[in-house]
Amino acid sequence: MSQKTNDAISRSDRVLVAAMAIILATASAAIGASLTYHPSTDKVVAIKPAVQAVEVATLRLQPAPRSPRRLLRWIRILSLF
Repeated sequence: MSQKTNDAISRSDRVLVAAMAIILATASAAIGASLTYHPSTDKVVAIKPAVQAVEVATLRLQPAPRSPRRLLRWIRILSLF
């Protein structure tokens, strides 16, 4: 192999090793953080789901107005929904 090929291979090897080192460091940090996290269980509170009434709006669709001002007003009204 030529000198250029060897340089390119060693450069790509260094990049792959650096990428693997970053992935390993990130994974070990995440695992270490998850192992050391112990949430407090002194005050356990049951969570009740909130029930909300939903009002359904009915719309009557009308054909688009032909004048530019009415068209802009119509677009503004529709953008509120």
